Amino acid sequence: MGPEWITLIMFGSLVLLLMLGVRIAWVLGGVMIIATLLFWGPVGLRTLATATFGAITNLFFVAIPLFVFMGIILQRSGIADDLFEMFYVWSGPVRGGLAIGSVLICAIFAAMTGLIGASCITMGLIATPAMLKRGYSKDIALGSVIAPATLGILIPPSVIMIILALLGKISVGKLFFAGMVPGLIMTGLFIIYILINGLIFPKSCPATPVKESWRRKIVLLRSVILPMIVIVSVLGSIFLGIATPSESAAVGAGSLLIIAAIRRRLNRQVIRESATETFRIAGLNMWILFCAVAFANVYTALGGTEFVKMVVTGLDIAPLGVIGMIVGLLLIMGLFIDPQAIIFIVAPLAFPIVRELGFDPVWFGVIFVICVCTAHVTPPFGFSLFYMKSIAPPGISLGDIYHSVRWFLLCIVGTLALVIFFPQLALWFPTMMITPGG
Repeated sequence: MGPEWITLIMFGSLVLLLMLGVRIAWVLGGVMIIATLLFWGPVGLRTLATATFGAITNLFFVAIPLFVFMGIILQRSGIADDLFEMFYVWSGPVRGGLAIGSVLICAIFAAMTGLIGASCITMGLIATPAMLKRGYSKDIALGSVIAPATLGILIPPSVIMIILALLGKISVGKLFFAGMVPGLIMTGLFIIYILINGLIFPKSCPATPVKESWRRKIVLLRSVILPMIVIVSVLGSIFLGIATPSESAAVGAGSLLIIAAIRRRLNRQVIRESATETFRIAGLNMWILFCAVAFANVYTALGGTEFVKMVVTGLDIAPLGVIGMIVGLLLIMGLFIDPQAIIFIVAPLAFPIVRELGFDPVWFGVIFVICVCTAHVTPPFGFSLFYMKSIAPPGISLGDIYHSVRWFLLCIVGTLALVIFFPQLALWFPTMMITPGG
């Protein structure tokens, strides 16, 4: 059987089974085992196990449960409540100030932990009801939480970036810092949209002046100090070459435990619940990742990767046009398939092609992550949309949630276009690292 049929059968089976609702780990593992038995018999399973074990003993896998743990502790530490109160007092007099505060808090959360769910659920519980109560439109109150929550996978540290770096065989540290500038650009575009919306439609995001003394305002600024300590300790240690991403994740987790203790939010129940949730989320991700690594090994051994590279490089299309095709595929898949599944399906095929065309894989990695951001907020299956629906105030329909993200989605696509046409936006920061962490 030729590699073209192998590609069609293996990836066709993946897509079909995922659309039928089978869990991604079972899909990847099942297709991989069947392919191994068909082409090499039972002996192939032993060889596959050895090869996969060699790949999954990578030290950087340790960072995944640690960053997940950070996100869960962050939800329970009360930091979000203090930050929102601070932004409410300082930015309330500005039209859209609460929405801007929500965007900035999501950016701060993104720089502390690499998860979308933590930001979306936490801010959905705190900021959305507060904005609706003060007369904000549903579009702004919902959209200013849902879309900025995706910054959690673009601004480092990011669990998705760790997975993508391992699948794409690129530096985790470089990919982390490649996402920094695009993440700040996306944050800025969200804020600009809110400000423009406030000018054109004043009733959609009214100013909410707060009568507080300057002393009280200054005191509230203290709520930023502890988050900044975590951000500097995690990202600074990687940037300065002091620690690898795995080691910095341990530093961050320890820092958040100390913060929770200072805020008197750390007790036996919090630790038990956080550890249990971490094992559940990280365990699920690790099984998916192990199966994905094994799937990629089988497909590569069957000549599939070389076949795809040969087909793509043989097309009479400019290299940037090929990147456009891959981006288009990612955006379309994001409408129908779990964003995490997209990574495991496309990354093993896309990165060898990108290298063959002469593009920087770190730059493409940022593009890939931004496409995953769009998948989280595009109807009908964007995960962030469902996160919001699960905690939305009464009277908020799924249609309201779908409607709220349309202009924010344009900001994400705008960031994607800027990174594609101006690669240095992603590549400048990693060159400043003293020692790449990964």
